[in-house]
Amino acid sequence: MGVSDEKARENKGKHEKEVYIAWIKSTPTYGTKLTRGTYSPTPPQYIRIKCPVDVYVYDGNEELAGSVVGSTVELAEQSEIAVFVEGDVKNIFMPADENYTIKIIATDAGLMNIDISEPNLIDENEITKTIFQNVQLHTGKQMMIDTVGVASDSNMKLFLLDDSGLPTAEVMSDGFETPIENNYFSNQINVTVNGQKVDFPDVQPIILNHRTYVPVRFVAENMEADVEWFDEGQKAMLTLSGVLLELTIGSKQLMRYENENIVSSIQMDVEPLLIDGRTMLPIRFVAEDFGYSVEWIEDTQTVQITLK
Repeated sequence: MGVSDEKARENKGKHEKEVYIAWIKSTPTYGTKLTRGTYSPTPPQYIRIKCPVDVYVYDGNEELAGSVVGSTVELAEQSEIAVFVEGDVKNIFMPADENYTIKIIATDAGLMNIDISEPNLIDENEITKTIFQNVQLHTGKQMMIDTVGVASDSNMKLFLLDDSGLPTAEVMSDGFETPIENNYFSNQINVTVNGQKVDFPDVQPIILNHRTYVPVRFVAENMEADVEWFDEGQKAMLTLSGVLLELTIGSKQLMRYENENIVSSIQMDVEPLLIDGRTMLPIRFVAEDFGYSVEWIEDTQTVQITLK
């Protein structure tokens, strides 16, 4: 039985499979405009993950769009995805024209199968595009699906992550893990502070899980902050205009001090990484606390940092 467009809009928050597909079919912004002025709905990406795992979905703005922990589904208020559970299968529907990252954390040992398809919105059949089979799992193992483009795009890949969230291997369709270098995700990323380009003499910015990690020291110094590194405890201290920020490798806690007193403890969603002796972190956490705004310019691959 089909679902009317009106019901689809009213019940979108329920994120049931049939409601989601009906909503996609009724939403012109997710369609391709035809010469006659009508819209042909763009198929969403449909990802099925069969295994004992928890799943976290991040959108292109690095925000958590939805998750499945155990059998409990949670969705962000403005989320444009659908997540639901059928037995031991986690089902995820996402707009095909947006980039998402899916983080997977195994909750038990076993084998994982993943298939990624495009539902045909006309006859509701599905075209399977990508399949990963017999992926070995153990409790705590972390993996990432990088969904750049639609399911037919060859850039959709599965990666094994280390404890810091850095890719260490690409997982092939047969479950075989091929080691990769940590600079696999390196791109020509530019960073500017108040219009001035930041130079990085050694370690370069990288994109990881759709997050841009930069060497904190050089960016902070261009914001005129003082930076100190302490081997004991692996801490970085950044000071600007009486505000001191403390970062610790392996910790998601960002400590903020004023006049030597703790003002706040900020829970970040990622941990600082130590890569070739450099502390790497999405700079937004630091910049905004120092009174700067941060904007990502897609066309030029630039992190633009500006004093508010």
